[in-house]
Amino acid sequence: MHNAPAVSFPVGRSRIQAWVLAVAWLGGAAVCAYWGSVMDTAGWRHGLALAMPLVAGAAAWTGWQRQVGGSLHWDGLCWRMDSSLTGNLAVHLDFQSFLLLSLRFENGAVRWLWLDQCANLAHWQAFRRAVHS
Repeated sequence: MHNAPAVSFPVGRSRIQAWVLAVAWLGGAAVCAYWGSVMDTAGWRHGLALAMPLVAGAAAWTGWQRQVGGSLHWDGLCWRMDSSLTGNLAVHLDFQSFLLLSLRFENGAVRWLWLDQCANLAHWQAFRRAVHS
């Protein structure tokens, strides 16, 4: 089997990731609101149930905002992030128009990547072939 040709793809904030985070947050907030409405007495648990969705939403927003951009490169032999860090790429979700990947670097660190075809439509199919090769 031949290796896929070299390809690069931009990495950054993903609109799909933003939607997943928003839906998860809304679901958690709705469960907390429902639980708070069916409880008879107010107490510290109500305060905690109100605070947790706010803290989780702030953490998700901050994490999404802090995602750094860059490029993911396949040179035919290995995956590189911004041409300096090499690692092993694993596909976790493939929905044709977006991918959820993890890149495990040689130092043991893992970076999760949500890639969307909108970031570079011209190279999307070549990138997917390289990911699955």
